[in-house]
Amino acid sequence: DDAEDDIWLRCSRDLVERVLINLIDNAIKHSPDGAVITISVSREKQCAVFAVSDRGKGIEAASTQRIFEQFHQGAHARSGAGLGLRFVAAVAQTHGGSIEADNIVTGGSRFTLRLPLSAL
Repeated sequence: DDAEDDIWLRCSRDLVERVLINLIDNAIKHSPDGAVITISVSREKQCAVFAVSDRGKGIEAASTQRIFEQFHQGAHARSGAGLGLRFVAAVAQTHGGSIEADNIVTGGSRFTLRLPLSAL
C-alpha cells in the first residue's frame, strides 16, 4: 500500500533502511509459504508511518512489549539471537519515533513504525 502523496523523511537512511528490511524479513520468516506480506506507508500528522503485516501465528500476549527487549524471542521464533527487534526499537527511539506490535484479528501480526518527518 502506498501513500497518496510523497512523504519526505529527514533521517539516517542506512538505519531506517535496515529497520524496514528487518521488519520485512521477520514477516517473511513468520508467515507460511505463499502468504501475502502487506507493507504500507502513510502520513499521520507530522509522522511517517510504516506498517508491516504478516500472516504468521501472531505474538503471544505476554511478549507483545517484551519482544523489543534485548535477547527476548517470542514463542514462535525460528532463529536469531533476539537482537533484531531491539535494533528496530533503538533506531525508532534515536529518531524520536516509536515501534509497536499487535496481532491482527484475522491472523498474523503487524509492526507499526512511526518516525517524525523531521527526525534528525
